[in-house]
Amino acid sequence: MKDNTIAMEKAPIYSLVRDDDYFRIIQHTFTEIDYSTSYPSLLEIYQRWKSLLLPDTVHCQYKKSCISLFTAYLIIAAAEKEQRIVHRRLTDKNTLNITYHVERARNYLRTSIENAIRQEVYAEKRGTKLSPKEIDTVIKDRLAMASPNAKKFDDLINAAFKSIKDDMHYPATDPVDHSYKVTDKEIKSATTEPCKQYLETLKTREAIYPEELKAIEQELKSKYSANNEATDVIKTIKDTKSREHLAAYSITTEKDQTTVGIVNLHRQYIRMESWKFLALLEREGEALRLTELFKTKMGEPPPVFIFNENKEGIVVGKYDMQKSTIEVVCLKEEVSKSPEDRATFVVDSTYTLVIYAALKRLKEDAERFKRLREQAQTLVKINKDPFTY
Repeated sequence: MKDNTIAMEKAPIYSLVRDDDYFRIIQHTFTEIDYSTSYPSLLEIYQRWKSLLLPDTVHCQYKKSCISLFTAYLIIAAAEKEQRIVHRRLTDKNTLNITYHVERARNYLRTSIENAIRQEVYAEKRGTKLSPKEIDTVIKDRLAMASPNAKKFDDLINAAFKSIKDDMHYPATDPVDHSYKVTDKEIKSATTEPCKQYLETLKTREAIYPEELKAIEQELKSKYSANNEATDVIKTIKDTKSREHLAAYSITTEKDQTTVGIVNLHRQYIRMESWKFLALLEREGEALRLTELFKTKMGEPPPVFIFNENKEGIVVGKYDMQKSTIEVVCLKEEVSKSPEDRATFVVDSTYTLVIYAALKRLKEDAERFKRLREQAQTLVKINKDPFTY
């Protein structure tokens, strides 16, 4: 066990760096007196990830952690490229009538795997006489072999983060995976006045989630089933299915500082240090003081923490796992009864877990990097102990 612990301590250390809109992993490998740094490509990460998934007799915690990290990286690499664009558009006051769609984690994983396989095939077939169309066929066949359907991608994600989900008592399914809404169009699909009045009460809801829709279906079927009215109304409501209610994430790395940004459809925005994001999830259901904002003076750098346009106040946040929401308020004083500002960010629970797993592992690696670097810097690099002369 001691030898295994030492091996894990000396195992490669990873960190993240952003190049424009792309994320790259940095690998640090330590020797006794120094360390080397490399920048594995998306293809190299994919190949390592694939080799770790092969069945063998090694089931150490470090290997499981690497599977989680590489799976998270493959998902985040594709998600960041898409969701960062959403961030820019939603935080730009000059953009109007924005509609966007936050993909599921499995689709992001598929995108990265497809990109890696494309690189792999092009590298293998370089110099051959295959046409672009024939190469695309090879790519599609190889992708189909790697993960033939959406369920396979879900299974890969569930397996990679199972221990983390179990430790956090994470819900088995995403409670806010998609939503529905009732508008004038759905109200017009009703044929009786009582049914229309009932639907009017639902019109004020910003989003109707799957479990809530089940209760609405029961209500409609029990009271308005004549002439298939309930059936027709339910169909029109189900036709509104979307993921527009979900907030978009963006992760930024600057020097040694990693931040997590979240923006919702109402253009409400928060950016916090990654360790505060980890604390929100680890202390789920607990109201946490995230920061106290102060007006910056002329020449001072802008604050790392941002919550909407607030310049002063105490910011408090809370993560609700069952609702998959991050609620944030800004108080003028800690004893203030009514918040100065409030926002609710409805987040994809799977992608939230993915970000959590990546940031947690990277935080642990950063601590290990500091520890090993200090050991290397204090090692006497001579053949003989100078105190023996």
